[in-house]
Amino acid sequence: MLQARRATESIGPEQARDRLLASLGLGFNPFSIAINQDSYYETAATRRIMELIVYGAETRKGFLLLSGEVGVGKSSLLLRLLARLKARGMVTAMVVNSLLDKRELLESICADFGLKHRPGLTTSHLLIVLHTFLLHHFKKGRNCVILVDEAHHLGFEALESLRMLANLETGGVKLVQVVICGQPELREELRTPRLRQFASRISIAADLPALSRAETGGYVEFKLAQAGSQIRPSPRALELLWQAAQGNPRTVNLLMERCLYAMVARGRDVIDERIMQAAIMDLDACRSGSVSKTRSMAGKRTRRTGLSAVRGLGTILTAVAALLLGWFIGQGGASSLLGERSPVGLEQPLAMIDRAEEKPQLRDVGSTLTVDAPEGIEEARRMADRVRNVGLEVCVVPRESQGQKGFVLELGRGLSQDQAQALANHYYRYFADTVYLETPGPGLSHSEPLYCPE
Repeated sequence: MLQARRATESIGPEQARDRLLASLGLGFNPFSIAINQDSYYETAATRRIMELIVYGAETRKGFLLLSGEVGVGKSSLLLRLLARLKARGMVTAMVVNSLLDKRELLESICADFGLKHRPGLTTSHLLIVLHTFLLHHFKKGRNCVILVDEAHHLGFEALESLRMLANLETGGVKLVQVVICGQPELREELRTPRLRQFASRISIAADLPALSRAETGGYVEFKLAQAGSQIRPSPRALELLWQAAQGNPRTVNLLMERCLYAMVARGRDVIDERIMQAAIMDLDACRSGSVSKTRSMAGKRTRRTGLSAVRGLGTILTAVAALLLGWFIGQGGASSLLGERSPVGLEQPLAMIDRAEEKPQLRDVGSTLTVDAPEGIEEARRMADRVRNVGLEVCVVPRESQGQKGFVLELGRGLSQDQAQALANHYYRYFADTVYLETPGPGLSHSEPLYCPE
């Protein structure tokens, strides 16, 4: 085991991630938030918008607007549009950093067009340079297109410089077409009185919608197939994914990536309802800011102990998974090892609740706090003894899930949210294993404890 740990410590997070994904039969991470044009998922909406904007560029409509909510795939579509315009012989420039003033914006456009000019030119001189360049290509029969991503970050003066560019004409024909892409607040800004001249010049405006329910399932299946995997979420897991992501591709990617790592950490071969629930809870915790400094410390402890967070798998691959997940925790990424139940993170320290010293009375109502135990009963008993030695009441309870039998340590039943959080905080002071909160439901049944240390 020590040799396995040392082997994984010598590799970086990217290599660890590659090995982890390979264990699932994946050629690459299909749900990376980095844009991958080779696995672009096309929908009826993206095809319609693509054709509309290409038509607007080819017929020299001047200003074209693409808007959409955060994470719906605007940048991916814009890059696809860029490739399409180049394939049709258009001369293009793309601005990806829109946190620019008017002069910096024009300099960025010149640079992407491949224009060399004397440094320190004023805005007026840069417009003259661009006008000369655009006129030259027009005389050669070429169309020029400027694409600006994240345009909602542009200030009033920067937008005005784009308007002046789009005003450049010869014989009543636009010399350049400008595609601006941004979040819905860009549309709101264009409705303000000071930008009415700009807004009046927009010939075509398209809004990129989120995926439909059916498209969300198709997106997941397409991405997994592109990576060479036979893994598919269960119907119930897909329904939970739709409810949580509402068709937002970025959220779908974040949840599905967590599910893949959870499968390795939990030794599963299917994305079921419980794994999806855990992924949703984990992402919610990250986005709500409940991942505290104390929790980050738990992540560091996981990284030091190597295999303690995924005990029982006993392979080099598991060590890779533990190293990778621990690295993510330390970087502020995934907040915990995901499992079948909802992981409980550390919040600000809460006062420990008073608990009687007698043997724990486990009740079949309310929420249950659990920790995964080793597969063997003797190892599970020894783990329970260690937990009892730090002042927590605990029982070893048999558990069967997806046809696999094992054990969990129950730290209490019938707990309120505050009680469960307090116990989880106490546990995390001494151990790095993930603590799970199981809420009552039809899929949760309790077994009688096999061992409760005095």
